Formats: sequence, C-alpha cells, structure tokens
Amino acid sequence: MRAGSPATRRTCSPKARRTSTTAPAARPIRSTSAGSPPPSSPSVVINKKADARVALRGNQIGFTGTIANVGTAQATGINVTDNLPGGPGIAWSLGPGTDGGWTVAGSPPSQHLVYDGTALAAGAKTHAHVVSNTTDNSCGLYANAASFTADSPAGSGSSSAETTVICPVSSATEGFDDVASLAESDWYMQNNSDPLGSTGWHQGDLIRFAGHDGASDSYIAADYLNTADGTISNWLLTPWLTLQNGEQLTFWTRASTPQPPTEYPDRLQVLLSTNGASTNVGTNADGVGDFTTLLLDVDPALLPGVYPKVWTRYTLTLSGIPPSSTGRLAFRYYVTNGGPDGTNSDYIGIDSVSFGAPPPPPPPPPPPPPPPPPLFQTLTIGKSGTGTGTITSSPAGIDCGPVCSLEFGHGASVQLSARAAPGSSFTGWSGDCSGTATCMLSMTNDRSATATFALQPRCVVPKVVGLTLKRAKTRIVKARCKVGRVARKTSAKTKKGRVVAQKPKPGKRLAKDAKVNLIVGKGPRR
Repeated sequence: MRAGSPATRRTCSPKARRTSTTAPAARPIRSTSAGSPPPSSPSVVINKKADARVALRGNQIGFTGTIANVGTAQATGINVTDNLPGGPGIAWSLGPGTDGGWTVAGSPPSQHLVYDGTALAAGAKTHAHVVSNTTDNSCGLYANAASFTADSPAGSGSSSAETTVICPVSSATEGFDDVASLAESDWYMQNNSDPLGSTGWHQGDLIRFAGHDGASDSYIAADYLNTADGTISNWLLTPWLTLQNGEQLTFWTRASTPQPPTEYPDRLQVLLSTNGASTNVGTNADGVGDFTTLLLDVDPALLPGVYPKVWTRYTLTLSGIPPSSTGRLAFRYYVTNGGPDGTNSDYIGIDSVSFGAPPPPPPPPPPPPPPPPPLFQTLTIGKSGTGTGTITSSPAGIDCGPVCSLEFGHGASVQLSARAAPGSSFTGWSGDCSGTATCMLSMTNDRSATATFALQPRCVVPKVVGLTLKRAKTRIVKARCKVGRVARKTSAKTKKGRVVAQKPKPGKRLAKDAKVNLIVGKGPRR
C-alpha cells in the first residue's frame, strides 16, 4: 500500500462479517409418543414462478406453477384456479416441462390453466409451464395468481408471480431512491473493470455527501473499489428508449470532496447505442460494445480539480439520429490506474436523470400595462380649397380660421359642422372625418379633420345678340347663367327670330344661375 494509505481516506469497503467454521449441532427429533409414529396427513402447497422478471417485446414470456404434497398421506379433492393474464398479442399454451393432467382452456384474452387431477400422493408434485409470444403491442406488466383448495386437512393456498414485457419508452426519469430495484424499470448495470473489484453501482452514501434531490442517500454511486487496482469500466444503462433528434438527456453529478493532501481524479463518460434494446457494453475494461457514440467525457485526462465537487447539471441534446431509432444511453465510470492503491478514482454520484423532449420555452413575459390615458386630447381643424367657410363645434370651442386646435376631455364626443360662405360650397371632410354631413368624433385619441370649400362657378354673361333664340339659350346655359324673360318686338325682316337685345350686357360677371333677359325680333309690323 502506497504512502497516504488509501484505506484511511476511503471509507466504502464493507464491514467484515463474523463467520463460523463449525456448523451448529442438529437438534434431536422429539417423538410424539413413546413407541408410536406420528399420525400421517397430507399437506399441499402451491408455487407460481415467472420465467423471467422482464422480457423484451417480441420475446417469449412464461410462468411455471407447481402443486406439491409435502405431507405424509395422499391429498384428495384438489381443485386449482389459475386465470392467466391477458393482453395484446398474448396467447397462452403449454410449454416444456409440463406434467400430464394440465391443459390451457379458453381463448385470448380469457384463458385459464386447468388441472385434471384431484389427488396427489404423499411427496408427489406436478408442474405446469405456460408460455406466450409477445408483440410490439404487448408492453406492460403481467401478473399470474393461482390458488387451490383440497380436502381437509390438506387445506388451501395461493401464489402469484409477475413478468414485465419491456418496450422502448419515449421518456424516462430516475431519482435513484432504490438502486436495488432499478432492473425492474429496465435499467441495466455491468461492471467490466479489470481486475474486478468488490463494488459496483450502489446506493449513495450520505456520509460522503447527500443527494441532489430527495432523501440524503437518494442517488447512485460508484467508487474506487469497483476494481482491485487496475482499470475501472463500470456501466449504467438507461431503459430502452425511442430516440429522436432534439431530445435531451439531463442529469446531475459530482465527486467526493478530496481529503488533503491528495486528490484522486474521477472520470465519467456518457455514450449512446442505437442498436435497440442491446446491453452489449463489451467484455473487457476497454470495450464499448454497441455504445460507440461518445456524447460527454468529464475529466478525460484525469486531472485534479476538474470533476465538479458540487452537484452540477449536464444537458445533452441528440442529433444525427436516423428515423425510427431505438437504443439506450449509458453512464460509464471509466478510470485508468484506479483502485485502492491507484493514483486515480475516488467516489462519484449521479442523480435526477431525465430523458425526453426538451421542455417548452417559457412563455413570453406579459406586455407592460398600457399607460393611463391623458386627461385631454387635442382636436386640430384645417380648411382647404378655393372657397371659404366656417367650422364650429359642439361643445363650443372650435370657430377658427384656416387652422385651429382645441383640447377636449379624454373620451368626450365632439360634433363638427361646416358652413360655406356665399359664393362657396362645402365639398367634404378628410382626416378623422368623412362625407359631407356633420362629423361626430370620440376624443379617445388626438384627432384631426380638414374641411374643403370650393368657389361656386360664376355666371359670365355671353354675347347672344344676333343669335337665334335656340342658340342663345344654349350659350347662356353653358355660361352658368339662366334664361330670364324673353320679350318680342318688331324688327327688320332679317332679324326675325333672332336676339336683338340682351340684359345684362355681355361680359358681366354675376352669381351662378343669374338670369339673362332677351328681346327677340318678330319681323316688320304688318
């Protein structure tokens, strides 16, 4: 043992158990009565056992039931009740090792095991082995309970067993509350250290440090005693998983706080296999079997101070995964020159493992509340066009020139009216108002509106003297005037039917539709 005495700084070795090399003497059998043997009687027992605790989908599952008479006389009146578990793809039949007198009755999923016999000799037993294939849909737990009754004094009894058909799961979480029961959840452990040590993966030691979450010892640990001075290669495999790009493995790990003056570095790898339910991790300390993809290597150079000494979270994201892949992820405690006298390896823990789709992103923060509305809103009025007019408001306040503005209380209703000046016309609103009617505005915001006025067209009196009455009327209308009174008077023969006089005179500018009076010649007097 090298200087520093690893035995003193490492406290994981199991305590020696007291052993005895001398077997205790057998107790003498007491007779029930002097000179006469005890009375004979039957005693029947039943036992149910699963072929395997777990089976991968597609593999066979089975149960063996045994009825035994462990008494000293024949048992009679035996009646067995054994309802076989049903499920998708499950169809039971008798398997190898079945004695005569047993049959499987019924049809899936309601099948039961029948024992045709009713008597069993002293010391005799009979076995029934039932088996079923499984499919991709057979995943789950199958529990088989059997019971019997027999004539007194053989009595009655029952026994049960369970098997689980394992299928790949899309997610998994593990807090390591009970490392001894991990296999029931399809976790797998194999220590390929060379030479093999006295420990493997085990329940966390609260003396070393407490778990990340849960009870103080609620984590899984590995240590320097995984090897007897050599290379540690200790594997911990997740359950069989469906694998997709973007899925994440998250876990927490830490090493033990070193005792001065020496630190013994630790190392942890995370590897991936896409070969289905395979647990092939090789057969020696350097092999990896089907786990050929390295996802993480914590302290690969085995340098002091690298492996975290407080619980630290790691998150790994899958990529490059072919479609429809299944496989397992593996934690590998991998330390060269480890063991009690090695320069490396001490003690690590793993806790709070989860695998599956990444959590959804947090929702965006709520938008900030809107600012309180202002006490007043501004109404701005403008005028445009060639004409003139006025704009007024109700409530009063707007009565202005080309541009004006006024503040009204927030939310107030304001009615705007436009009135054209003589010679102009109101042609409509623009902005927050439209149309030509009065405009109603709700002052929830600042508002603006523009009223457009246009000059009305004027009557420019045309010259119509000398024209026929018909042509004169047409010209007057085109000049935006109207034909007024038409009088007739005697005239030269050549001026009959023609305008001989007009009033107002040509070129006079008047309001639109002003009247132009005419005098039309009616020829010489007769």
